[in-house]
Amino acid sequence: MIATLRTADTDDITTAAALLYRAILASPTGRLLGSATTGRGATFADLLTTSVYFGRVDLAVSGERIDGVACWIDHPHSPVPPVTRTRRTGVDDLLNRLHTIDLVVAVPARHPHQHLACLGARPGHHARAVTDLLLHRQRLLNNRQGRTLYTEVHDQPLRSWLLRSGYQDHGVSLGTDAEPESFLLSSAGTPP
Repeated sequence: MIATLRTADTDDITTAAALLYRAILASPTGRLLGSATTGRGATFADLLTTSVYFGRVDLAVSGERIDGVACWIDHPHSPVPPVTRTRRTGVDDLLNRLHTIDLVVAVPARHPHQHLACLGARPGHHARAVTDLLLHRQRLLNNRQGRTLYTEVHDQPLRSWLLRSGYQDHGVSLGTDAEPESFLLSSAGTPP
């Protein structure tokens, strides 16, 4: 069956979270594309909920089955402010990481952009096609709106794939002694 794309709502969170969990278990690196699978990440349900309210979650579906999930977090007016609560959650850690990315690449204030928090597909031979479909849709939307996409990759094959797809490598490694190396890439929107 051919996958179609639709925007998720809160009713999709449980099923989409289960798919992301299966995808990360099948990943050779134990991580998925995006900033949310770095360090102590949020639970997938928390991540999906955050993305539904502060961005968008795209689903690739075949009939009723979800085959792929992409979580985008919008930053329309300014860089993400750091979270300063004493008791932080995985979502707080993700928002702090996005704030760090905004500072590292010097995102201009008030420049509309999005971060790919997480991208995963049902394990199998169509997984790359599903993730490519989800990324391509978002690039088309952002090109129309003149927004830039930012994401992190955690392995060389994914990095090479995105560079061939037109992403720009910022030459920045955001890894620390406590976490594996990750690389920051972006795709600048080009309004008509």
